[in-house]
Amino acid sequence: MKTIYLLLCLFLVGILNAQEESRNDTNSYRFKTETDIFPAVFDSSNKEYKVDENPDRIFSRKKQIFEKIPESDAKKLNADSKYYFFRIYGYGKKSKEVKQSTKSSQPTDSLSSEAYRLNKKYVYEENGDLKTFAITKTAFDQNTTPYYSRYAGVTAGLVTMPIKLRLNSDDYEPNINLGLNVGFKFRITRTQKDSWQIQPTVGIGISDIPLNSANSNVKEIENRTAFTFSGGLLFIVNKTINLGVFMGWDKLSKINQVVDWKYQNKPWLGIGINVGFNSSNTTEPEKTNSSKQPYFSVPS
Repeated sequence: MKTIYLLLCLFLVGILNAQEESRNDTNSYRFKTETDIFPAVFDSSNKEYKVDENPDRIFSRKKQIFEKIPESDAKKLNADSKYYFFRIYGYGKKSKEVKQSTKSSQPTDSLSSEAYRLNKKYVYEENGDLKTFAITKTAFDQNTTPYYSRYAGVTAGLVTMPIKLRLNSDDYEPNINLGLNVGFKFRITRTQKDSWQIQPTVGIGISDIPLNSANSNVKEIENRTAFTFSGGLLFIVNKTINLGVFMGWDKLSKINQVVDWKYQNKPWLGIGINVGFNSSNTTEPEKTNSSKQPYFSVPS
């Protein structure tokens, strides 16, 4: 019994101390349509980046994913305040192979000809350095959308399952219970901040178990308390209310096991309602870290 209480306390402490996470790809965006973009050219005499406003016309590709450079980093090299600056993610599975292939005069076996062409145009210079582009702030606001991480963060909350189906039987059991659960959220649509999400979750709680002569050796109907252990999959409806399917088992304490309850440690299936009370997410803009290598690199 002491072990179960300890597990419950540790679980609760872990939930209440859940920390917000930051993800490296929260500064990612995607073009909604083809958009004019401009090369950011390095002026070696003034040691600053300038926008080439009269190049051969360059369009972004629709649904092209890119990383926006934080304005604080751009200002360090006197980048023009009329623009946002960005770099386009490479095309191909392994960045090292992509970069090496782009340096060569033709695609390698590990990279398709189309990926090779796109990397040459949008991602790498001839010497292998990353290309930097600019987009007007108006065009950015009109033609891009945030592109969030598939992983949406950790959440903790309360879950209740009003009805449980005891497996291997036809016993539908109304149940009074309350549990604590921790889940890991994943976005289905990466262009939506709070879209429908799925959330694998695990939890521990307490249930009020109805006992009768059909499921135990009691002579009169009574209720006893059991610990509940569960796991399931939640479907997020909005920021706080979620619905899910759970499987778990109930365990009466040693003192209560004298009633010979036939569902002791046996699985059940239930529909759960979850209300989150602490959540870390990955929708905030990425905070720059001075220990990171800067986005801009000054050519030698």
